[in-house]
Amino acid sequence: MGFFSKKTDKRAAAADISRILEEHQENLNAVTVNLTKTTGVDFEGLKSRVKLVLDYSGSMESLYANGTVQQVITQLFPFALKFDDDGELECYLFSNGHKEIDPCNLENYANYVNDVIFKSGFSMGGTKYASVLEDIHKKITADIPDFIIYITDGDNFDKSETDNIIRKMSTDNCFILFVGIGRSDFGYLEKLDNLSGREIDNTGFIRFKDIAAVNDSEMYTKMLTEYSGWLKR
Repeated sequence: MGFFSKKTDKRAAAADISRILEEHQENLNAVTVNLTKTTGVDFEGLKSRVKLVLDYSGSMESLYANGTVQQVITQLFPFALKFDDDGELECYLFSNGHKEIDPCNLENYANYVNDVIFKSGFSMGGTKYASVLEDIHKKITADIPDFIIYITDGDNFDKSETDNIIRKMSTDNCFILFVGIGRSDFGYLEKLDNLSGREIDNTGFIRFKDIAAVNDSEMYTKMLTEYSGWLKR
């Protein structure tokens, strides 16, 4: 009897997770319909390579441990299902260095932090932005744009190096959306819009003090409004 109970519990949990993902997808669809009307960007026909870059510095430890990062990944995964050419969310971790890890997909998204990130062998450290951007820069192609969602909870220690790679990437077919989370001072990211020496403004910045409390409509609208500005440019 216990065996069947555990099996039923697992099925119920899987159904709940699937339902949550479907709700996120429905909310994303509603936002894209509205933004297509207001921005003139055809989000319904848009294809992009969606990439998620996650801060893995020591100050992020509690957000990984308490489920916040997992919640955000589940909330962002529909971007890949809607826009990406292969339905996978390419993922990178960064601290002092960086590491590309297994992509987030339908098979692993529900427990991605425990099953992929914590088993990646990458260690928590400081906060340096540039090395992961250098790696992504080398892989960008001209066929469809890269939409890079870059989540961090604090300013970086390598501002000049980051300035340089962002200038290089201004000629790439990519947009980098920096998402600040928490109550840190993001002075550097707020100034990036005025960075000189770029062919085009290729970055955006939004922030959420408590990202776990942000609903789909607010998150998706802010992210895609920033992206639409770059697409128009």
